[in-house]
Amino acid sequence: MKLNQFLCTTILTIALLATGCNTDNQQVPNAAQTETIAEAPTSQTPLEEDRFLETSLALLGQTHEASDAFFESNEELYSADGNYLIGRNYPVVAFGIDTNLYTSLNTEGVINSISVHLGENNFEEMEAALVKELGQATEINDTPSESGATYAKWCVEDFYVYLYKGYGTIDLQLIMPDPILSSQVDAQLVNDLPNTIMPVLGESQPYPLLQQFIIDTYGIPEEYYAKTKYYYNFVDFNGDGRNEIFTVVMGPYTSGTGGSSALIAYEFENEIREVTTLTLIHTPLIISDSTTKGMKDIIALRSGGGADQAWIQLTSTGEGHYCSINNGKRLDTLEGIKGQAIIANDILYDIDHTLFMTLEKSKTSSSY
Repeated sequence: MKLNQFLCTTILTIALLATGCNTDNQQVPNAAQTETIAEAPTSQTPLEEDRFLETSLALLGQTHEASDAFFESNEELYSADGNYLIGRNYPVVAFGIDTNLYTSLNTEGVINSISVHLGENNFEEMEAALVKELGQATEINDTPSESGATYAKWCVEDFYVYLYKGYGTIDLQLIMPDPILSSQVDAQLVNDLPNTIMPVLGESQPYPLLQQFIIDTYGIPEEYYAKTKYYYNFVDFNGDGRNEIFTVVMGPYTSGTGGSSALIAYEFENEIREVTTLTLIHTPLIISDSTTKGMKDIIALRSGGGADQAWIQLTSTGEGHYCSINNGKRLDTLEGIKGQAIIANDILYDIDHTLFMTLEKSKTSSSY
């Protein structure tokens, strides 16, 4: 059975098991559902080894009630303070190896990551097993990270499959990307910018005044502080020798598939004052050397939310305000544009390495 066909069948089965649909509540399945239910493992049937990868992928995006239906036992894993359930640990057999499968939950309480240890010196064997099921890897990274790990990566439907090779350890990780983060511009776009546009990373130090200003501006509840990330750069938009602050805010209150919210503000007498706000913003932002009504033009990528992808030039409408993404001028090329691409971070890389700042005051950032 092809992988995508199995995923569809297994996701349906997981949903039925998690909701407890059966003849006791008078829900009678049709012929196709009857066949699916009959073939599916139940809470009394261990996960079939030859379906380990497919079923594990199908669990991404589901609740732990769904994964409990496929495994005989589990251990709950909590945060260090004991207040939050962060995942579960299940004993499994994967590719002939007795091991453990670890799930982790996102902020919505569904499984967004699965990790499995697959041995120590058998990377080529495990890679061959994955190639057999998934085809050739989408990406191979032979350059060791700071931790010494290299990896092979597969893109499967909307999920990522990583096979990591570290110091004497081989690990498999299945990931469901955060839809807000995955809506950010691909890092390859930074590499494709003309050499007249200089990439600049966002500032790496927390900015408490700005954090509080963001909270107040968007009315973000305290329970969402840790879920809301922000990036910022200093830019002199009007050439008066004083830097404004350009910040992009990514989180449940400020982002969607069409992009995130952004602010242009400045600090005066230990207080942040707003200039203007923008929506549907992706990073990086190009700050052009060209000006309109005394303000530098902003070039942003329109992407997601059902819109066709295009670079859009945002010009000042007066008094520091800018036109919206929907009202900006579409650019056919970036050739001839001079300026800086601010917040040119690889957002997914930052998330993987905890290189970001949140609105949570006690835990804001790791250093770059």
